[in-house]
Amino acid sequence: MSTSAFDRHYFDSNNWKLGFIYFCRADQRIFVPKRIRGLGWTLNFARPLAVPFLAFILAVVYGVLELSRSFGA
Repeated sequence: MSTSAFDRHYFDSNNWKLGFIYFCRADQRIFVPKRIRGLGWTLNFARPLAVPFLAFILAVVYGVLELSRSFGA
Protein backbone atom coordinates (compact mmCIF):
# COMPACT_ATOMS: atom_id res chain seq x y z
CA MET A 1 0.00 0.00 0.00
CA SER A 2 1.40 3.39 -0.93
CA THR A 3 1.97 6.25 1.49
CA SER A 4 -0.90 8.22 -0.01
CA ALA A 5 -3.27 5.29 0.60
CA PHE A 6 -2.09 5.11 4.22
CA ASP A 7 -2.68 8.83 4.60
CA ARG A 8 -6.12 8.57 2.99
CA HIS A 9 -7.18 6.01 5.61
CA TYR A 10 -5.40 7.83 8.42
CA PHE A 11 -7.06 11.19 7.76
CA ASP A 12 -10.55 9.71 7.28
CA SER A 13 -12.40 10.66 10.47
CA ASN A 14 -14.64 7.59 10.10
CA ASN A 15 -11.63 5.44 11.03
CA TRP A 16 -11.22 7.17 14.41
CA LYS A 17 -13.67 5.93 17.06
CA LEU A 18 -14.30 8.33 19.95
CA GLY A 19 -11.67 10.57 18.38
CA PHE A 20 -8.65 8.58 19.62
CA ILE A 21 -9.14 4.87 18.81
CA TYR A 22 -7.94 4.01 15.31
CA PHE A 23 -9.93 1.20 13.64
CA CYS A 24 -9.35 0.64 9.93
CA ARG A 25 -9.46 -2.82 8.35
CA ALA A 26 -8.01 -1.54 5.07
CA ASP A 27 -4.87 -0.24 6.78
CA GLN A 28 -2.32 -3.05 7.22
CA ARG A 29 -0.25 -1.28 9.89
CA ILE A 30 -0.53 -2.31 13.54
CA PHE A 31 1.09 0.90 14.82
CA VAL A 32 -0.04 4.26 13.48
CA PRO A 33 0.81 7.80 14.58
CA LYS A 34 -1.62 9.33 17.02
CA ARG A 35 -4.20 11.68 15.59
CA ILE A 36 -2.16 14.67 16.69
CA ARG A 37 1.13 13.75 15.05
CA GLY A 38 4.23 14.01 17.15
CA LEU A 39 2.53 12.76 20.33
CA GLY A 40 3.45 9.13 19.85
CA TRP A 41 1.86 6.03 18.38
CA THR A 42 -1.37 4.11 18.81
CA LEU A 43 -2.65 0.71 17.74
CA ASN A 44 -4.88 -0.08 14.79
CA PHE A 45 -7.51 -2.06 16.67
CA ALA A 46 -8.84 -3.57 13.43
CA ARG A 47 -5.68 -5.70 13.21
CA PRO A 48 -5.91 -9.11 14.95
CA LEU A 49 -2.62 -8.68 16.84
CA ALA A 50 -3.48 -5.30 18.38
CA VAL A 51 -5.52 -6.56 21.34
CA PRO A 52 -3.12 -9.37 22.38
CA PHE A 53 -0.22 -6.89 22.09
CA LEU A 54 -2.05 -4.42 24.35
CA ALA A 55 -2.81 -7.21 26.84
CA PHE A 56 0.87 -8.25 26.82
CA ILE A 57 2.04 -4.69 27.50
CA LEU A 58 -0.46 -4.29 30.35
CA ALA A 59 0.60 -7.65 31.84
CA VAL A 60 4.26 -6.63 31.74
CA VAL A 61 3.51 -3.31 33.45
CA TYR A 62 1.41 -5.07 36.08
CA GLY A 63 4.15 -7.66 36.64
CA VAL A 64 6.81 -4.98 37.09
CA LEU A 65 4.61 -3.09 39.56
CA GLU A 66 3.89 -6.26 41.55
CA LEU A 67 7.56 -7.22 41.53
CA SER A 68 8.62 -3.80 42.78
CA ARG A 69 5.89 -3.90 45.44
CA SER A 70 7.10 -7.32 46.64
CA PHE A 71 10.62 -5.92 47.10
CA GLY A 72 9.28 -3.00 49.14
CA ALA A 73 9.95 -0.29 46.60
